[in-house]
Amino acid sequence: MPTSLTCPNCSAPLPSPSQSNQVSVHCDYCNSTIIVPESERPSSHAARSLDAVQEAKVLGQVVHLVHAGSKDDAVNLFCDTFRASQAEAERVIDAIERKETVHFGDTVFAHQIETAVAYSENLESARGLGGCVWRIISLGMLLAVLVVVVGALRGSVPQIDQFIGQISGLVSDDSPSEAELIVQEIEREFWGVERVIEEINPSGRVSITGFAEPNLQIGGTEGTGPGFFNDTRQMDIDGEGLLYAADFDSGRIQIFNRDGEFVRQINVGEDTNISSMVVNRQGVIFLVDFQGIHKFDNQTGERIGTLPNSGDLGFIPGITIAADGSLLAAGKDRLIQFDTDEVVTLEIPNLEEVIPEYDTTMIDTAVDGSGNIYIMGQETIYKLDENGRFLDRIGSRGEAQDQFLSPPTSIIVDGRGYLYAADFFGIKVFDADGSYLTSIPMQGVIFDMVVTTDDQLIVMDRNSNEIRGYDLGELLGSDG
Repeated sequence: MPTSLTCPNCSAPLPSPSQSNQVSVHCDYCNSTIIVPESERPSSHAARSLDAVQEAKVLGQVVHLVHAGSKDDAVNLFCDTFRASQAEAERVIDAIERKETVHFGDTVFAHQIETAVAYSENLESARGLGGCVWRIISLGMLLAVLVVVVGALRGSVPQIDQFIGQISGLVSDDSPSEAELIVQEIEREFWGVERVIEEINPSGRVSITGFAEPNLQIGGTEGTGPGFFNDTRQMDIDGEGLLYAADFDSGRIQIFNRDGEFVRQINVGEDTNISSMVVNRQGVIFLVDFQGIHKFDNQTGERIGTLPNSGDLGFIPGITIAADGSLLAAGKDRLIQFDTDEVVTLEIPNLEEVIPEYDTTMIDTAVDGSGNIYIMGQETIYKLDENGRFLDRIGSRGEAQDQFLSPPTSIIVDGRGYLYAADFFGIKVFDADGSYLTSIPMQGVIFDMVVTTDDQLIVMDRNSNEIRGYDLGELLGSDG
């Protein structure tokens, strides 16, 4: 029987755990495995032995054991920590081994951690849960440890996201000695672990102020008042240059002018999960749910219609508006495009039949000025022509500059035809031919991006509750 539980990856409704010892549920829409918070499980008289931070650390050890080939040890550790049955633990461990997405709170395990484990040379964890001692030989594993705890710490320790952003930029700059200082500060201030780092490959020191400098900043504090953000994940700009910023689960959309000044806010329904939002040049807001693609008035928040033929599309988390005003929507299996008269001009029922080795869980889409379509994959971006024919893959999984060590979170194309792909380490920029140009270090984790007609890149740093704008000419330098 469905409950209020929703998938943290795609926002689909989740089945309720039927037993007190059922600690995970499976999302049929995005194939994620979710560790159910204890507060959402049926009543149990078992005493809670670990807090959320400790459980997150242990789950990180479980992932490491799986990828080290010690599945039995991983199953036993999962059973002991989460009081799960043998079958329940094996189901979670199998999902990790298949590299499927596994969520614990806001933290994503398995795929991200697996890439960091592959990147690292070694990880040793001390015996016992009371004094977890992490030995980190490479900067990649250092980042993995931070990913493990950031979900559990977020909210109670707002500063953690600032530290994560600093670490991310230093990874790109190959500056582990500065990164070590930041992690030691985290250890000293928050964790109380006996020793966080014994050794990191030294390769020089640079300033931690190497992030791009914004020329626009909105928010920075969590809240529900004007200019305050509360789990804000989606943005877009209309034809007048007004910026729309949508909270994920309250239905609130705030509207700001070009200078970042608050104009007004609307509410499209408190029960509305806004996982995808676009705004056309006329200011009509488009949102997606399981029933279709809906239109909303930007003055009142009232729903004013639903796109025809969109009711049977299932869950589509990625939509975008092309330069010609057409709307493109892509999901895990399907792609559909509507012209400005809301007529379907392109439909691909099964993307796996069009895109070789198609693999994605977090969907985002973009369209360039020539009508080429970009779909965000697991560690790559797929490029299709305007007729939906596969053209190319941009980026791949790996540690090189033009590769992704963590899955992208958002993509956008500017007027030059440049493709911007945000991930945990910043923003990678590719030219119209898919060749890598540069990387832009970013503080925090970028959930959405837009490019304005006056060459400004605007990003939504959801974890810092802040919108920031950057001059693209300054960011790209001679490449621009």
